[in-house]
Amino acid sequence: MLMGQHRFVLSPRGNGLDAHRTWEALLVGAIPIVRSSKLNPLYDNLPILIVKDWNDVTPRLLRDFYKEVQSKLSLYHYERLFADYWIGQMAVQRERCLAEIRASTAPEYVYRYNSPGGWVAVKDGKPLPAPTLDVDAPAGGGGRRHGRGMMGR
Repeated sequence: MLMGQHRFVLSPRGNGLDAHRTWEALLVGAIPIVRSSKLNPLYDNLPILIVKDWNDVTPRLLRDFYKEVQSKLSLYHYERLFADYWIGQMAVQRERCLAEIRASTAPEYVYRYNSPGGWVAVKDGKPLPAPTLDVDAPAGGGGRRHGRGMMGR
C-alpha cells in the first residue's frame, strides 16, 4: 500500500467527522495528520498528529513529532485499531449499564438478555434456572398439572 511508504499521511475528514484513512495509515505504520475535532480524545495514546489548521503542518513540526513518536512507541495503544478491543469495550459498558439497572430497581426485578448461550433470565442479579418442559402438561400449554411433573406422581 502506497500509504505505508510514507512517515506521514494527511487524513482530511470524509463525509463525517472521521475518515477511514486515519485508521488505515496507523495499520500500515504511517502517522496520520488530522484536523482538530470532537474526536481528539479518541486519538489519545495513538501516534496521530492533530493540527488546528492544515497550514500548521511544517517540516519542523513533522520532524519534532516524529522524534516524539519514536520515543513513545511502546506506550501507544494499538489494540484500539481492532474490532476485538471495541467489542470488549461495548461488553464492559453493557455490564456497567446492567449493574446500574440492578442497583436502581426493586429486588424482585426480573429481566432477560441475550448472551452467546441464548437468552438468560436474571432475578436479583442472579441467573434463573432454565425453564423445564413438562411432558404431562395438557395440549395448549396449560402449564403443570397440580404443580407436579412426572416424578411427583
